Amino acid sequence: MKTKIFSFTIIVIGVIAFAISFTHSSPTERMGRMRQTDGMYLFYQCDPVDDYTYLGTLKTTVSWSGKPSELFGQMKSKAKKKYPTADAVIIKNDDLDEYDAIQFK
Repeated sequence: MKTKIFSFTIIVIGVIAFAISFTHSSPTERMGRMRQTDGMYLFYQCDPVDDYTYLGTLKTTVSWSGKPSELFGQMKSKAKKKYPTADAVIIKNDDLDEYDAIQFK
């Protein structure tokens, strides 16, 4: 009798675990916490989950020494200067030559 109850319990736990594994989103849909630097968020190779308003596209016209933080900081500064209400920038491509300024709703 105890064996049947134990077997039934293991099967139920297995079914529940299997069902839960399908309710979680895929890795491309999982959310992370963005760190805000210089008063703005930076999205690179990802899109914000929250609704936002597109403010405009900017082009990278700055020179940099090779440190990503320097380039990203200049992007955010330029976006904030042109669009004072901007909350974040979204880098559109791997060439790092264009990025969008956005404001969250």
